[in-house]
Amino acid sequence: AYSDGAYVDEFFLDDDKIDMFLYSTRDVIRQPQDIDKVMLYSSSGGMVPLSAVASVRETVNTESIRR
Repeated sequence: AYSDGAYVDEFFLDDDKIDMFLYSTRDVIRQPQDIDKVMLYSSSGGMVPLSAVASVRETVNTESIRR
């Protein structure tokens, strides 16, 4: 499922909304807690784990509230 791209979040850059998706081509992610092991490209072109630049925590979210 992760290789199909999982919607992560959205952010705004100036007036543009950018959707963020997580893709994996390797078996790095077997469980949700493995996400912090995902390797990212740094601005210098090197690779760093996600845990080096962000805190990862599992949360529960609802898209809408029924009243």
